[in-house]
Amino acid sequence: MPGSDRQVLNGLLYFMILTLGIAASIAGLANKYIAAHFAVGNYVVGYCFTLYSIAYAGSVFSIGWLLERFSVRSLLRAYCGLAALAIIGFAAAPALAAFAVFLFLFGWGMGVLLPTAFHVTLLLYDTKDRAAKSIAVTFFYAVGSIVGPILAGLALDQGVTWQGVYYGVAAMLLAVIAGTFIPALKSFVPQKAGRDGAQAVWSANVLLAGLSVFCFMISEFIFGYWIIQYLMDRLAVGVVAASACLSVWWGCITAGRLAGSFILSRVSLARYIIVSAAVASVAYFGLLAAATYAQAVVLVVIMGFAYSSLYPTLVSFGTFQTPRPSPRTTSFFLASGSSGIIFSVLLSSSLKQYFDYTAVLAAGAAMIGTVALITAVVACRNEQRHPAA
Repeated sequence: MPGSDRQVLNGLLYFMILTLGIAASIAGLANKYIAAHFAVGNYVVGYCFTLYSIAYAGSVFSIGWLLERFSVRSLLRAYCGLAALAIIGFAAAPALAAFAVFLFLFGWGMGVLLPTAFHVTLLLYDTKDRAAKSIAVTFFYAVGSIVGPILAGLALDQGVTWQGVYYGVAAMLLAVIAGTFIPALKSFVPQKAGRDGAQAVWSANVLLAGLSVFCFMISEFIFGYWIIQYLMDRLAVGVVAASACLSVWWGCITAGRLAGSFILSRVSLARYIIVSAAVASVAYFGLLAAATYAQAVVLVVIMGFAYSSLYPTLVSFGTFQTPRPSPRTTSFFLASGSSGIIFSVLLSSSLKQYFDYTAVLAAGAAMIGTVALITAVVACRNEQRHPAA
């Protein structure tokens, strides 16, 4: 493929993941406005977003099968069109039940973006360049998570409705559909699955590594979804300041990802995970005792750098627990993460219903601490199996 066509195609992929990052990051910010619109508690809206998470996870799992039967272009047009229509539907929903149904459809449509972006990247680059380009894809998710709360917070502060904020996401989805008309995307036709398939025997270490990804996603989602509301309630800050704090967190994650490969070239995966997760847990718990907004920002900065490269590192660490990496094991870790997101919505909404924001964030802090503990157990098991000479 000519270099210019490849650059245009990469631009579309990055814009897709930018859109996904923005859509995911504004959910926590819009929660209280949606709850006020339907005159319900914000934990009820949290339960509704469980449907989004379930639909998103189911969609992600199904895309791999659908890519064997339909082109990337067709899937993007169908799913992004569904997501845009779902936004129009839940923005105009007359009752909470209708809102929940359209939110489910929105999640199903958004599920196409990440797997197709990675699928195209995998086919577009050889082994040498594939890892770097995959990191670039996740980098733009972080960028979207930075600008999303800032733009949404400013819009809400200026009187734009929560529906108007989501209409902006719908416009981005329509731009993705327009981008599918580029000639470079035409070559990505259905890919039949290979049949080489010896099944690796999964050890307890694989299952433990999957559990650590599960716990990580619970922790990350709880922070991203509830921190804005926690700061507004606990420290009595405005929506712009609270949303800016979340953007700071994502900014530190983005900067940390740029430095992650340099650090990982000098320390083991296990040590990096254990130290980063432990630091994140301490800062997370410290946030519960923050008395001022400035203290909260400092702790959020520490958390952002600690979280920055944990997810890709956890997945890489997990794949090393089998004799040979395979799509089957990679799918297992993606499934573990998606399951963590679903469970986190149920867990955090239940805690908010019966307790308060402090209990919700404490659960998130405990989950990231558990990641450090599980990784230490797996590393010790590996040492016992393969002691140093």
